[in-house]
Amino acid sequence: MSERVPAQPASAAQLGIAPHRLAPPRSHDAALGRDRLLEQLDRATGPVVLVTAGAGYGKSTMLSSWLERLDTATAWLSLDNGDNDRVRLLRGILASLHTIAPDAGLLGLARDVGPMTTDRALAQLDEQLSVAAPFVLVLDDAHLVTDPDAVHVLDSVIESIPMAGRIVLAGRSAPRVHTARLHLAGALDSIEAADLLFTADETDALLHEFADRADRRTMIDQLGGWPAGVQFVVLGMRRANADRIADPATTSAQLLTSYFQQEFLRSLPHAERQFLIRTSVLERLSGDLCDHVLDHPGSAEHLEDLVSAGNVFVVPIANTGVFRYHPLFADVLLAELRRSAPELEAPLRRRAIEWHDRHGEWTSAVDQALASNGAIDASSEMFKHLRPAIASGQVATIGRWLDGFDPADIRSNALLALTAAWHALFSNQASEIGRWLEAAEQATYVGPLPDGTVDVATASAAVAMLAGVSGVNRTAEMARIVREAGEGGGPWRSLAFLLETVACQLSGALDDARPMFEIAEFETRGFAAAHAVTMAHLGIDALHRGDDSLGAQQVRQAVEEIDASGLHEFAQVAIVFAGRSLAEARAGAFAASRHTSDHVEHLLGTMDTVHVRSHIHHHLILADAALIRGEHAAASRLLRAAQIRLPGEPDAVVLHEWAARIARRCSNAGGAPTVELTPAEHRVLEQLATHRTLAEIGDHLYVSRNTVKTHTVSIYRKLLVSGRSGAVERAMELDLLDLPSGENERAAASVR
Repeated sequence: MSERVPAQPASAAQLGIAPHRLAPPRSHDAALGRDRLLEQLDRATGPVVLVTAGAGYGKSTMLSSWLERLDTATAWLSLDNGDNDRVRLLRGILASLHTIAPDAGLLGLARDVGPMTTDRALAQLDEQLSVAAPFVLVLDDAHLVTDPDAVHVLDSVIESIPMAGRIVLAGRSAPRVHTARLHLAGALDSIEAADLLFTADETDALLHEFADRADRRTMIDQLGGWPAGVQFVVLGMRRANADRIADPATTSAQLLTSYFQQEFLRSLPHAERQFLIRTSVLERLSGDLCDHVLDHPGSAEHLEDLVSAGNVFVVPIANTGVFRYHPLFADVLLAELRRSAPELEAPLRRRAIEWHDRHGEWTSAVDQALASNGAIDASSEMFKHLRPAIASGQVATIGRWLDGFDPADIRSNALLALTAAWHALFSNQASEIGRWLEAAEQATYVGPLPDGTVDVATASAAVAMLAGVSGVNRTAEMARIVREAGEGGGPWRSLAFLLETVACQLSGALDDARPMFEIAEFETRGFAAAHAVTMAHLGIDALHRGDDSLGAQQVRQAVEEIDASGLHEFAQVAIVFAGRSLAEARAGAFAASRHTSDHVEHLLGTMDTVHVRSHIHHHLILADAALIRGEHAAASRLLRAAQIRLPGEPDAVVLHEWAARIARRCSNAGGAPTVELTPAEHRVLEQLATHRTLAEIGDHLYVSRNTVKTHTVSIYRKLLVSGRSGAVERAMELDLLDLPSGENERAAASVR
């Protein structure tokens, strides 16, 4: 066997984080007159600073200027609607912090983040930040993060910021984080809209060279100190060599929009005006992207010329070659496109989708389709990119896509219904899967699907085989449909070989599963997770046949493949580590086997969507390993965890026989061990059955988060579990939870 291939370090781009998101806007003349605010930021003493004001108040520009004058390390992350996916958000934060701590392994940690591993990653980040050198992290447009799970990530990051660090949350409104406690503790500083307004004296000083005192007073009244209005008028007047505003408006916002539409756009050469209007469909601009969308070269030079000419509405992102339009003007430009040439919007967006697809930017491609107001079939673009969304753990992003559609529209559209079924599968909504699959099969769809699947029936079978509901025989049947479709089986065909083999093996239909597993091993090459899982099954089979040398080698190969791919925190590959625990136990490495078993239980506890059969299978393997180690109490606990779910798999004959064998071997081990918890641990245990975070549990019990964490670790140790859901489940088995009527059932449902 070849030597182990070390895991390759990830890059931000490989994690789907565009480099321009990690850089602040380039500072320019528009930052003039902000010294007062920069000094206010310098005086901030708390670890958290809130900067809140509407569009056009110069928040980003001010913060960019402030970072330039700091001696300490600084990091930046521009947030968007996509960051309502907690996986994407946490990866972005880790990538931004990597720019100031490249040796801390944060990109590797970001690579391992999955839907159910965010809390573990946050705990590791907490440890990293506790020893970090002084730094400042700016999260721009933080108001866009509204999803509760994503807000939890922000809360946890804020809580982890040490006194040597500082986090700045900038947005149009205060983000939905829990800042009240920080405010009471004096750990929160804030800059609001009233602070950001130019004073009358500041406005007068900026306008002094363009108008006499009387005209300046009029403009000061018209502008009202609004930073975008003041700065744009100053820069516009400099460019036009003007000394007055021709058409005063009643408010500063109307003034600025009116000036932009009536004065500025009309004054531009035709080619420049068309460039601005036609690229308004883009959220960010680069030379290559604009060239493709406009089907004309020279965009990079054009963008730089616009910036150098003093156009405040074109915002450069550091020195990345990427630009964006100021949000105030982006809306005006898009409205102008829809007014003057509405027939161009869809073709321009289609070309943008082509470019994003070619560069692997699938979220941007889908967002372009969704923004087309129905002119482009968004369902097709979404379905085409389901696999990368699922593979990267961005399940919440799929939910965001679906939120833009009426439920009736989803039911009547086969692609949307299939997308909803996939979302239900990976977001712990198993009861919804069948309903959406039925809707997909009733809807009319002709021809192959956008991901290459031959038809809707085969696509539905792919969801069903992965869901694993209705027993092993049904799973084998669905997998066979996908496999026999050949290349028309779509992107999930390689998995069909594996899932069909496992289902047939557990049903007792195979005397020897090795030939089918060997075919699955060949078919899954190139797909790291599927191939590693196949190798693990081969290794476990060899171990059960007594061929420890071959079994250990195959399991080791599976583990190395997982390590090289950075997938060791994903529950879908837990079977690899279950096999490793068994191999280590058979080799006499009991401590290592016990440690690996804990890791498997942690993985199972973090993924609620692991179906019943997998849960049973994993626990029986771990119980075998525990028996080999002579740990009968642990084996009995693991067996009980499997037995609770066995009735849900009546056709899995092998699992029932396996559980019976383990039960016989445990029969002489006596009753369940007594678990004694302190009163404080009992109080924390009751809270673990809720959806409160550790910090919120601390607030509820009037203790610190660290105290809650200490009690939680002790509870896990005493209950022989490695995760929160496992602790609640085990506590219910031992009658340690005394919750109000109905709460035990709800707690049980939440952990299963």
